[in-house]
Amino acid sequence: MKITRFILSALFGCCLVLSAVACSDLSGDNSDFNFGDMPSDEPENPFADIGGYRLEWQLLNTAWFLPQSRERMYLVGRLAEKCAGEVFPLFPPREKHGKGKQDSVYSDGCGTITQNYYKQPNFGNYILHLKAGETFDGTPTSEQSERIRMLTETECERLHGFPDGHTRYGVYEDGSVRTVPRANRYAMLGNAVSVPVVAEVARKIKETTLF
Repeated sequence: MKITRFILSALFGCCLVLSAVACSDLSGDNSDFNFGDMPSDEPENPFADIGGYRLEWQLLNTAWFLPQSRERMYLVGRLAEKCAGEVFPLFPPREKHGKGKQDSVYSDGCGTITQNYYKQPNFGNYILHLKAGETFDGTPTSEQSERIRMLTETECERLHGFPDGHTRYGVYEDGSVRTVPRANRYAMLGNAVSVPVVAEVARKIKETTLF
């Protein structure tokens, strides 16, 4: 487990901490994760009150929004006096009631894009372009094998909800704007959190916080 993103900001006087933690070793829903001795009144909606602050968390998957399986534990911390409601639980946008079901996620999407994808593409993250009328039974023919390729940087950006070319250029220490090497682009995308997931968490924070 490692923290992949950490954002700390003062939002109209309300101290807000939003963190996304990589949880590749976790499975199931939020009740499967244990933050040490932190109390939880309800297993299906974990939260803790710590010295005037309220901390909530839930395991969310990019597959709820885009065809990439990317599980991250999202933590939201706020001043308890500023809380007008709970941020979690969140559900897949196509599931109106109850926990997400199989048909409410992209079950046929790719696996998690990792920071080492450029060096060691993980299983399942390959593209095979089929010709018109061509079929694929799960095992590529020798001719099809020659057409299998990695995901491009642009395709990985789209699997996160970033605009095309989002990681193509970077501002270096000398102030110059240069093209980012492919390996670095894959590494950044492998460490990123997905835009629609963060947007949904932010929307719920806005709805349930007193400013």
